[in-house]
Amino acid sequence: MYLEMSDSQHTDYSEKDWFKQADGTATVWRYIDFSQYVNLLTTGKTWFSRVDQFDDPREGMPSTKTLANSGENNGILTQKFEDIQQWVYASCWHQNPVQSDGMWKLYLSSDTGVAIQSTVDDLRAAFTTDHDLFFTRVNYIDWDDDVVPLSPVIAPSLHKRKCFQHEREFRVVLRHKKWRPEPYHPYEKPITDAGLPVTTSLDDLIERVYTAPKADRWFHSTVEEITEEYVNAPVLRSDLYEDVGTGRDRPLSN
Repeated sequence: MYLEMSDSQHTDYSEKDWFKQADGTATVWRYIDFSQYVNLLTTGKTWFSRVDQFDDPREGMPSTKTLANSGENNGILTQKFEDIQQWVYASCWHQNPVQSDGMWKLYLSSDTGVAIQSTVDDLRAAFTTDHDLFFTRVNYIDWDDDVVPLSPVIAPSLHKRKCFQHEREFRVVLRHKKWRPEPYHPYEKPITDAGLPVTTSLDDLIERVYTAPKADRWFHSTVEEITEEYVNAPVLRSDLYEDVGTGRDRPLSN
């Protein structure tokens, strides 16, 4: 368990077993509410959250097995994991060839939301930043039996507990340009922000936009109108709950 001294220069981890790449044509989705979508369109920037801001308290932290195997004081090791999280940011996507009923319900608290459909290659083309970006799937591990690597700095943010594997998460991970592993003190605290806006080519990022399955017509029309102002992408109504002859189709309000 150590920090690679040249980590700040590394940009290719393809040979690491925890760095799980995806085919460039693989479909990815981002489920967001309308206010987030409007912000993306009007600013042309994608928000990358610092990984220690996510809801899961074990996000980017040492697993039980990591602590047991380290031979290092658990408090110091945990502090190291906490510190390096503050240099890593992520934009999180759901990898799936089709829409997910679970993701619609998990990430939207109402019917006024959208799903952006993209591909892995689209993500690679969309972002412009002087920070280092990495494109990879998340590892879902047994927290009691699997080790979370401390090094390189992006590795902890790519390991989550198996109870989250339904998310099928694909991450665009950002390593802050000021990250330097040397010299390193276990209680050193970087001064970074809770998130970073990254310049985004909307035409590269967005292949299609879907409005929520139960969205009303007025909302779908609103999404169509604002999308046309900023990007050349079709806006489709999700057909997840579309009637197939059962007579149960939900009437839409205007």
